[in-house]
Amino acid sequence: MEHKYNLQNIFLNFLSLKGMPYILLPKPDRIAKGASYEPSSNSNIRDSELYQKGVFMPVKINNLLIPYAVISLSCSKNIIKTELPGRTGTVKELISINDTEIEITGMLVGNDRLYPSEEVIEMRRLFEKNEAVDIECHLTDMLLGADIKIVIEAMTFPPLKGVEDAQLITMKCITDLPFKLIL
Repeated sequence: MEHKYNLQNIFLNFLSLKGMPYILLPKPDRIAKGASYEPSSNSNIRDSELYQKGVFMPVKINNLLIPYAVISLSCSKNIIKTELPGRTGTVKELISINDTEIEITGMLVGNDRLYPSEEVIEMRRLFEKNEAVDIECHLTDMLLGADIKIVIEAMTFPPLKGVEDAQLITMKCITDLPFKLIL
């Protein structure tokens, strides 16, 4: 038996987040102009029907899908500023982009009205990994590229009072971009 949740109310009441449905469309390079898009049965999340519906943005970390998630990205720059006497303003010498901070808030839902213990344990294992993990999400794909990896810095499991078959989760992550070391 399936449960029906009002995700907007749950996120607003328990986490003070107002998540709106995000209309997900297939990536333009994956379909010909004017052609209809129908995902194959063995396609991955980027080619799935989730990209055809108005839903909270699904996020997949390694192989674990968080179907009901709200994701936010925060970007900033490192700028070395030098003040010069007799001049208004500063000289900007070196400019680089910091790691992107990613915050993911989602809900794991169990099957057959049971608590999602396997998913919670798998999330904990992902946190305990001392290495970067893969992320698949439409927003991160658009802004950061499809080959992005993240490091999970913090994870919490807030209570969801009155619900036995779901668990809220929040994660704070940073990007881990690949680089080439030239000697």
